Amino acid sequence: MSRTSKQEAGPVGLFDPPTISPPADDVPFNTEGLSARLLPEGVYKARTIGQELTESKGGTPQVEFTVLLSEKEKDDGSYIPLSRPVRRTVRGFLSSPKATEITFGNLLYLGWPRGETDVGKLDPTSEDKIDLTGKDVLVAVKHEEYNEVVRDRVDFVRRRVATPEERRRVISKAADLFAAVAAQSV
Repeated sequence: MSRTSKQEAGPVGLFDPPTISPPADDVPFNTEGLSARLLPEGVYKARTIGQELTESKGGTPQVEFTVLLSEKEKDDGSYIPLSRPVRRTVRGFLSSPKATEITFGNLLYLGWPRGETDVGKLDPTSEDKIDLTGKDVLVAVKHEEYNEVVRDRVDFVRRRVATPEERRRVISKAADLFAAVAAQSV
């Protein structure tokens, strides 16, 4: 007997659970009321595992990095491991001066040589390829609507933690500045 209407189906009982399509292999099931393909918004630890030069559907040149997310940042700044790693793509566009500037900032964050301008070296088949895979990074996941579909937008987070020596220098300079200001106001 097929169930074609709610009236025929009756209430969902213990032995008749609702059917939930499993997520794609590289995406964990999300129990926070979001689509199985969406991750909760936030900052994640990740590793770059792939890179390539591509074009968007509209023909815009772009750089794509495949990242493997492994841990999500909690409110207190600590991280919690994901149940399994999740693969996502970070895109950098080369369509306008501002987009290119942001993309090159991300490339520098990943270890791109200063002064190098040939993005063709990101092509995995290039003879003098610059390999930016295997880098531990932070990425931010935000939800974005595109063509009436909500998707994850993933971007690099270029946080830089100051070394203890850098912190000491900044504190020392700040102390000198405050002393100079205090001396002028006397």
